[in-house]
Amino acid sequence: MIKRPVAELAREVILIQDACNFSGLSLGFIAARDDLLASVPTHELAAHPVMQMWVLKLHQLTIGECLCSKEMERYGEAYAKCRALTGLP
Repeated sequence: MIKRPVAELAREVILIQDACNFSGLSLGFIAARDDLLASVPTHELAAHPVMQMWVLKLHQLTIGECLCSKEMERYGEAYAKCRALTGLP
């Protein structure tokens, strides 16, 4: 199976931020993880902004959104990094 490039994974995770289907998103998370493992060593996976954005979205759908400054800062940093990975301005 052909693995998607990191730029495509970053675009995808930005686009899913308004989604609300937990079941579909959880399948997308696993697919993104598998594809990202082709480019990132396992020990760096959890720190990758694409994975951070996925986990934050799944967290929002299960626990609820935390608007505390630390969580919003993490989201903002991960979003900016993913945006940079897409090559978009």
